[in-house]
Amino acid sequence: MTSDSEPMESDFNGSTTTQSSWIAWLTMPLLLLLGWVVYEITMLPGLAALFMCLKFGWADFRTAFWLRQTDPNKPRGQACFWLYVTSGVWKVAFMGLFMAILVGILYLIQLDLRPMGPRKQEQQSAEQLAHGALVVLMAGLGVCSLLSVHTTLIGRRNRVRYWLASGIHRDRELQHWPPRQGQNNRATIVLITGLTLFVLFTVPPVALLLLIGIRQFVPIPRPYVVILCLFVIFWGVPWLVASLMDWVRKWMIADRPADCWEVIPLPVSALEEHSPAHPDDVWMAERSPWEG
Repeated sequence: MTSDSEPMESDFNGSTTTQSSWIAWLTMPLLLLLGWVVYEITMLPGLAALFMCLKFGWADFRTAFWLRQTDPNKPRGQACFWLYVTSGVWKVAFMGLFMAILVGILYLIQLDLRPMGPRKQEQQSAEQLAHGALVVLMAGLGVCSLLSVHTTLIGRRNRVRYWLASGIHRDRELQHWPPRQGQNNRATIVLITGLTLFVLFTVPPVALLLLIGIRQFVPIPRPYVVILCLFVIFWGVPWLVASLMDWVRKWMIADRPADCWEVIPLPVSALEEHSPAHPDDVWMAERSPWEG
């Protein structure tokens, strides 16, 4: 019988992880093909772009359901479920932005390489796909902001410190419980991004509506209303975001997997030597810009 502090022999068995990695890589062309089929059938570029971007949050969605089903601590499993769902939506949203930029670049390159002639149909197709990707971006950011608030509230209520790392995907693939892998916690960037978006989407409009309502009873000159709005936007919002960042780091973020799942993590040397890279590591850096 092994303790939580001692890695099992199966922890360093790379066969299962290698097979799962191949499956993860094959998911990408399959989803791209599905997106193309959906576009050809429905002619809805937003839906096609959604399927194409879905791959980049797929591992997080799968891990979210695995954590909820596997964690014996149901409140903690529920909280971690929402964290990984939020992370998946976050990735899908930003891949919509990258897809829109990529479509624009490829279209410009195509214009330079092809001879002059009628290009109206090609231009419309590229514009529709870019618009669909932007729809995915905007919808994803909106959903991500709401999920971040929900994840923060449920995590604080259940006193859960979050750990978000691609190493947890390897634990899922190898069916290891409790999770012990991962070097850098990306929960900070996901939660702060979502909470910042929520503040930007809600605080300025609410402040403006309050000022308009107050102005109905108190005759405030219009220049003062403009000054107050600018004060809220350029001072109140940054102050609130900075306060949320400090609060999230202090109360919501784990320093290691043990802080989230109450286990001792694997040694760093063992992880670097025996844990193969997960496909998500290829496109997303482990360290967030807020972590220094």
